[in-house]
Amino acid sequence: MTITDVPQSGLYFQRGSVVQLVIQLIDDNTGLPIQLQSATNLFIDILYPDNAGTRSFVASLYTDGSDGRIAYITKNDQLGYSDLNQVGLYKMQGRASIGSAPLPPSSETDFYILPNVADQAVAPVNYPVLQSPGGFLWQVYVLKTGNLDTISVTAGNPVLTQFYMRDSTGQNWSVTVQDGGQLVTTMINTPVPSSAQIYLVDSVQKQWVVTVLGPNLKTT
Repeated sequence: MTITDVPQSGLYFQRGSVVQLVIQLIDDNTGLPIQLQSATNLFIDILYPDNAGTRSFVASLYTDGSDGRIAYITKNDQLGYSDLNQVGLYKMQGRASIGSAPLPPSSETDFYILPNVADQAVAPVNYPVLQSPGGFLWQVYVLKTGNLDTISVTAGNPVLTQFYMRDSTGQNWSVTVQDGGQLVTTMINTPVPSSAQIYLVDSVQKQWVVTVLGPNLKTT
């Protein structure tokens, strides 16, 4: 499988996929591919769904360099390490240098990684920590009454700025948290991997299913 910079309606792959990332560097002045035969320091930078920072992967020429394209094949080894280990929206961008001069980076290309069946069958746990716009961290949990609540924490793993759910009509919603700890759902019209439900456990280990009804979150 190959992910390229060629425009497509959507690029979807499973978590842990081994795919070839290919991206092209274009000369802004001429609109033509940059000649990369003598280029060095070839990298493809990837921003992961958790937005925790960019990871850089050493790339190679896709062909002989005349097409301006560089490539990297993602890894998934037998020890459980995978380059594409998060579910959600990824962003990639290529860069290179000729001599000591860095070239203009490529345009940005997006792709999505979807959960595997095994990912969707895990036991219920407290949901990961959300980060509010002011940088505060909030643990989402469920009360014994079934109501969702948040508690301020100083650390968490993984930290998300949002997660996605879909209602019974197929409409996607993003769930975020405000600086005061309030959970907010916002309708989104772009295609994103989303869940119809998530699972939480309360303080007495009772299990709850969280669904979304329009702008409201519901637990049962």
